[in-house]
Amino acid sequence: MEPVAECLYDAGYIVSVINPALGKAFAQSEGLRNKTDTVDARMLAEFCRQKRPAAWEAPHPLERALRALVVRHQALTDMHTQELNRTETAREVQRPSIDAHLLWLEAELKRLEKQIKDLTDDDPDMKHRRKLLEKHPGYRERKHLRYCWLISV
Repeated sequence: MEPVAECLYDAGYIVSVINPALGKAFAQSEGLRNKTDTVDARMLAEFCRQKRPAAWEAPHPLERALRALVVRHQALTDMHTQELNRTETAREVQRPSIDAHLLWLEAELKRLEKQIKDLTDDDPDMKHRRKLLEKHPGYRERKHLRYCWLISV
């Protein structure tokens, strides 16, 4: 959903991102039972006309890039954990493949971490946040949390 909102925002449209439950409740309150794209579009337009939801602002492009890198880092971290778990029950014939994949994952995670560091170093505010976070006890053990913190503040 967010990529669509970002695209519309970047094109100059005013965008509101609402909780889907609000839209559904509004449709029910209006007695709309049919669910088609046309009906949904009209219902959402009427909802916005009546309720005037707040305009949404897209995150800064730096935050978008950082969020994408963090999501990728977390996916690779999860894969690494899965492969480590597989080593416990893998047959000997499978081990070289798993070991090679683990090596690749470790290298890619380091590359992503460097990319994230470089990206945050280019922005004084992000660099300051990262420096503060590095001073926090337990910083090394919780990499994904530090990245989430960087993008959520």
